[in-house]
Amino acid sequence: MFKRLLLSSAVLPLTLFHVAHAAAQETAPPESADEEASRQGFTDIIVTARRVEENLQRVPTSVTAVSGDMLRTESVIAVKDLPKLAPSLSVVSYFNDMNARFSVRGLSAGVTTYFAEAPCCGGIASAPFLDIASVQVLNGPQGTLFGRSSAAGAVLITPQKPEFNDWGGLVDMTVGTYGRAQFTGVVNIPVVDDRLAVRLAVNANRVGGYTKQFGTSKRVDDVNNQQYRLGIAFKSGGLENTLFASYENIDQSATGSVLAGYKPTHPNLSPAFLAVLEAETARLEQGGKKAARITAPPYDGQAQLTQMKHASVVNNTQIEVIDSGATRVRLKNIFSFDSFTSNSAGSYDGVGGILQEGAFASANYSNFGSNNQVGTRLTAKLGPALHTYTNELQLQAELWDGLLKANIGGFYQHQRAPQNLEGTTNVYKLYSNPNGYLNAVGFIKRSVAKEKAVFGQATLDLSYAGIEGLSITGGYRYSWSDSELTTIAPVRNPVTGRFEPGTNETNSATKSKGYNYTLSIQQQFTPDIMAYASATRAYVPGGVNAISPPPGANLPGYKPVYDAATVNTQEIGLKTQFYLGDVAVRLNTAAYNTDYKNIAQTLLGLVNGVSYRYLANIAAIQLRGVEAAGTVVFNPSFSVNFGYSYNHAKYKTWTGVDPYNIARPGDAICVPESPAGVCFLDLSNNPLPYMPKHSGNVTLQYTAPLGDDVGELGLSASFFTQSRVYYVAAAARDLQLYPGGLDAISQAPYSTINLRAELRDVAGSGWNGAVFVNNLTDKLYATGKVAQLHTLGFAAANYAPPRMFGLQVWKKF
Repeated sequence: MFKRLLLSSAVLPLTLFHVAHAAAQETAPPESADEEASRQGFTDIIVTARRVEENLQRVPTSVTAVSGDMLRTESVIAVKDLPKLAPSLSVVSYFNDMNARFSVRGLSAGVTTYFAEAPCCGGIASAPFLDIASVQVLNGPQGTLFGRSSAAGAVLITPQKPEFNDWGGLVDMTVGTYGRAQFTGVVNIPVVDDRLAVRLAVNANRVGGYTKQFGTSKRVDDVNNQQYRLGIAFKSGGLENTLFASYENIDQSATGSVLAGYKPTHPNLSPAFLAVLEAETARLEQGGKKAARITAPPYDGQAQLTQMKHASVVNNTQIEVIDSGATRVRLKNIFSFDSFTSNSAGSYDGVGGILQEGAFASANYSNFGSNNQVGTRLTAKLGPALHTYTNELQLQAELWDGLLKANIGGFYQHQRAPQNLEGTTNVYKLYSNPNGYLNAVGFIKRSVAKEKAVFGQATLDLSYAGIEGLSITGGYRYSWSDSELTTIAPVRNPVTGRFEPGTNETNSATKSKGYNYTLSIQQQFTPDIMAYASATRAYVPGGVNAISPPPGANLPGYKPVYDAATVNTQEIGLKTQFYLGDVAVRLNTAAYNTDYKNIAQTLLGLVNGVSYRYLANIAAIQLRGVEAAGTVVFNPSFSVNFGYSYNHAKYKTWTGVDPYNIARPGDAICVPESPAGVCFLDLSNNPLPYMPKHSGNVTLQYTAPLGDDVGELGLSASFFTQSRVYYVAAAARDLQLYPGGLDAISQAPYSTINLRAELRDVAGSGWNGAVFVNNLTDKLYATGKVAQLHTLGFAAANYAPPRMFGLQVWKKF
């Protein structure tokens, strides 16, 4: 099958090229390069997929690049909206949308967000955009130049740099339905011409909640965040330094949870619980999607909230060491400091928390929340911040007039979660426990993770050896990682009910080392046709499971320390641009094969009434897919952008313990090679979670001048579609245990439409206005599901926003 994918990836663009070439013979070629570029309607897209600025069409990897203006046109206001423009990208959310993580080509482990070339954002995918120059999504392992955390891909956010000689800025205001009110202000100040400039940017976003709580006036799923950024650029001779200092504050209600299903035979669902679940299911079935926009309020009046504070400093220093003719050598240093803390509390069962409620601080296993209880009441508050320091030093060289381009350097990261004996990350109440909450993690006494790496990558242009257009790239990275975690088991104070540190400590530590490599060959057949083939290996270090006290063999596949994993990918691609008569076409395609071994994946377990989430090395996966992206320019007024991703994933091996700890030794379902006294299952028939097999987008754009006294009209329509996506690691096992649970653990295929109309440069004033509608058909679809059918007996959905109308006004000055 993979051979067919590779063949289709290569043949289709070549066929179109030959058709275009034949058509071009009938038309006189443009007289100049400028006229040709204008006729084709293309502009160069500059990306930094190899840590230097390059034309997208010359980079031998699959990249989606989106400009700041395109983000506005496509109504993308936060990182988690990007999958509508990058089909190979998905957003993985669990308890709360603000703790979402990226998945690229079906792999949710090993996707890092970079801001101004430094890893950022506390590992989440939910920071709003502010004054952005571009966003790039790099598909597949990026481990040579982007580090061990980019084994599946990387998302690069590039802010607007201060401009040295231009006073200017931006005012941008949006209002809309559901109380939407957003403001962005930017000012660029050239302090000293050609030497020093400052750029200030602020924004505030507010949207009233779109999920009601029946019987009350309260809503959840609101938006309330503020962001501030200071940029300072300095240049003197061969030295250039750019600093960005950012702060983000989020304080809003929790993500709305709506019942998506339950398992009637679950042993812990008493008749009283079943009656509530049956009544809520009947209400949802009778009311349709309108009913799904309403959920139950907390049965005990507990607060539902999402809080986050994120501060960062990134300093980028470049020194031109040599810049003389055929030789250019540059020294580059990137330092960053990131401070991140988040917390969320609410009910997660869709029926007001009678089955599960509590506080869940983060999407990974560092301690952010300081959650506790007084008596039997939850107190949820932000904890001390996770601090991350990174420094990367690069030596970039271009030698012999471009014959050899190289980048060598080193990377260091130090991450520390401060001791927190006041509260804990995860506190749950299950089945309306009259005694209050359970503590699944304990107190963090010490949490430190470090990484060191050295790397080098070089590209040799063989045109100088007489092989015109052929170049070879090779890169290697070696990483050392270690982490330590000390947790203290909690005890409950019998007087106050609070959790307090006990006397039992659990110490876990892991060290790992490994290598990454990149090898690619590319052929530039003509200025408009490039083909490439690449092979990459990425190493994903192991880590520590922050569970205290350790439940041991009671959790399937649990170990205090999970092991390293590797990702090997082979990819071929073709990047072309041509014209068919007067129609300009840009078409980039890629086909890939990925083997992911010794995967650490999130599992769920229930022991003594406590629900645990942890990572275990459970399987090996093979992914094969095709990606296509491009633009068709019919004339200066009308163009079409499109993208498509096909991902066929299967587990090559997954023989292990039952993820839900239900099968017992001797059961017929156990495989013959099970060890004595243990039941192993063949779980290789499970679909890969968090990635649809098919995903695609199309945007139609039309512009027309209406005269100097009116302005320019811009119309756009954006379509997005995807096939079914699963939200649990072992979906087939789920359906074995409960065949009726398909819609409880997955999202069925869906499509959305966004429309936008702009009037630009109104009457020559420089002001612009737009009206838009997002989710035109008011499609109800989940962005994530808490699917715990076999651990707690229920599944709940977090739904995307409904149809929203808006009016936007902005001006660049």
